[in-house]
Amino acid sequence: MILVVLIVGVLLDRLLNAETWIFRTLIAYFYITNEGTSLLENCVGLGLPIPQTLQDTLIQLKEGNKKEL
Repeated sequence: MILVVLIVGVLLDRLLNAETWIFRTLIAYFYITNEGTSLLENCVGLGLPIPQTLQDTLIQLKEGNKKEL
C-alpha cells in the first residue's frame, strides 16, 4: 500500500510537470516519520533505554491526539 501511494505521488509530480519531486518527497517523509514514531513506541514498550527527551515528545504526541478527539 505504501508503494502504491508513493507511485501516485510520483505520477502527480509528473502530471504537474514539477521541476522538483514535491509530492513524492512529502509522502516519503510522512511514512518515514510514521514508521520512526512507531519504532520508538515499540522500543519504549519493550523497556529499552530511550532518551528522556524522546519519551517526553512521544507523550506529547499521544496527548495531542487524544485532545483532538
